[in-house]
Amino acid sequence: MARKKRIISCALTGVLALSSVGALAGCDALTGENVIWIAFAETGYGRGFLEQWCKDFQEKYPEEEYVFELEGEPGMTGEIQTRLTTDNEIPDLFFSLDTNWQEWAARGYLYPLDDIYRKSKADGDKSVWEFMNKDLRDYGVVNGHYYAIPWTDGANGFIYNKTLFDENGWEVPETVEELYELCDKINNLPCNKDADKENNIAVFAWSGKYASYWDFVVENWWAQYEGADEFRDFFNFGAPKNEDGTFKFESNNASPSDYGSPEVYLQEGRVKALEVYRNLVVNENSTFPKNSISGAVGAEYTVAQLAFINGKAAMMPNGAWLEQEMAEVMPDDFEMRLMRTPYLEEAKKDKDGNYIPINASSAGDFFCIPKNAPNLEAALKFMEYINSREACETFTRVTGGIRPFQYIDDLDLDSMNLSEFSKSCIEVYRESTTVYHYSSNPIQWVSTFGKWPDLGSPYVGMISDPTENTPAAVCSKSCDYVYREWWNSYNLVNQ
Repeated sequence: MARKKRIISCALTGVLALSSVGALAGCDALTGENVIWIAFAETGYGRGFLEQWCKDFQEKYPEEEYVFELEGEPGMTGEIQTRLTTDNEIPDLFFSLDTNWQEWAARGYLYPLDDIYRKSKADGDKSVWEFMNKDLRDYGVVNGHYYAIPWTDGANGFIYNKTLFDENGWEVPETVEELYELCDKINNLPCNKDADKENNIAVFAWSGKYASYWDFVVENWWAQYEGADEFRDFFNFGAPKNEDGTFKFESNNASPSDYGSPEVYLQEGRVKALEVYRNLVVNENSTFPKNSISGAVGAEYTVAQLAFINGKAAMMPNGAWLEQEMAEVMPDDFEMRLMRTPYLEEAKKDKDGNYIPINASSAGDFFCIPKNAPNLEAALKFMEYINSREACETFTRVTGGIRPFQYIDDLDLDSMNLSEFSKSCIEVYRESTTVYHYSSNPIQWVSTFGKWPDLGSPYVGMISDPTENTPAAVCSKSCDYVYREWWNSYNLVNQ
């Protein structure tokens, strides 16, 4: 396997030099005790933050004369398992998007990061474990050891064209009912009533090729209805626990029922959330979605992006990385913001009767170190650095994004030169209870059931056959599928 899209960064007389491999005659060793090779998924947040981390690390340890090899590919996540299992082209660190990495750890392909979690100094005297958001502290655990550190966090939901909202006097909807009313206002714009279809403004831009982006709002409605604890419990299949808080499946004689039950797939919040999606997008009398850009079902993601930034749609389901992802094509005068996901009428409320803001984070991207990393000592040193407060603040300053650590509330956003869009994402994150969809239950990661098993995502299917794929039917099909596969998954865990 040839290495792809390589960039080497070298410490030359204290100055960071970035160059292509072929042109870099002064750094002929691609592995060695001062070389750190990073293979990473180069997607929404790009590589600028990583280049800055490398530069800062070199300046922090100038005597080591560290050299970085950065191998960035959008599809890197799909390559990692093959490279690990064949022991081929093994870098010092992998930066991956969300995937079921736990099997790699269980099979001995990853280096344990216990010392990084517990002994490193991430923020003053705080370890990485202490500095990390509390609900993610067990994210990296397999068989009692830590093997991965989550990479990104943030707020998701509807991103809206602020210019369109301001020009038309639209209020940002606080509730789902207000969102329905806003859809009617947009559909009744004069430009949507005349004969010229080229000037139409849709409610939503989205891509059927990446329909799972609807998860970024549907999960918020689901979590609003169920509440944080029940939402978290879903991903562990509601597995029963011992008095000390450990799972019963951690014993040597665990039964299939000790791993929980497929019944969690029938959570009412899942049905309620899909009902809102159906009301917004599914056309009961046609396979063409309503409130959507023309050709949404067959559209590529970039087509939906361009429709949104060119004013052809008022909103788009997406996340905090969108600005970085569209930086090269976004018009200078385009303004967008993230809204807090409008509340379901049945959403949980606090003791004072106020809706509880919930943010279902898409956190799941992670760092790991292969067991056979060629420069293990340097990889561990760099891993410790990139999970420090200093590196977290650098990530936010460069990308506008958020790391899953306890530093966001302390930031002075005005001094960081962030865009108004990034500030809106951080404000939604700050005011919300953030919940995560990782699982400590091995049934989940050996089976790859996910949120919508045997469906990928339900959104296009609900449009193409709304009678067959009702919200209740989608959840029931998911539950039935997990029931059919439960025993096989139990055997895989216990073989």
